[in-house]
Amino acid sequence: MKFSFKHNIISGFVAILPIGVTILIFVFIYNKFTNLFLKFIKYFPQLNFLPQFIITLIGLIILFLLLYLIGFFTNTLLGKWLTSLFDRVFMKTPFINSIYSSARSLSETLFKKKTSFKEAVLVQFPRNGGYTIGFVTTTVDWLD
Repeated sequence: MKFSFKHNIISGFVAILPIGVTILIFVFIYNKFTNLFLKFIKYFPQLNFLPQFIITLIGLIILFLLLYLIGFFTNTLLGKWLTSLFDRVFMKTPFINSIYSSARSLSETLFKKKTSFKEAVLVQFPRNGGYTIGFVTTTVDWLD
């Protein structure tokens, strides 16, 4: 199949976007956590002999451990209650509710086992030459 140059550029962008966003978010969290960890490590002069990559590796391991513990905690009864409490507070706070609801629906779409759509498609909309991403939720067999 032959597609136009513009179509191939857009398709490449759509294919790379989720990977890029994931990497950017992870790098952002990693950098923030590493900076915090490096400030903390200054209080332990006995660790100053360690090479920088070892300290960075330790920070990465602690970050994954912290993410695991947060995930484990949110699956407990107390964690579910606190998550529900934060959810209600954020949804009732002006301005924050729009950001929080968007982030929550995005994470639910990306991480739920049950998908609400079958596939993502690139649709020519709202005009010729303009494209947007759409999600196929169901298909209908038309009778002629």
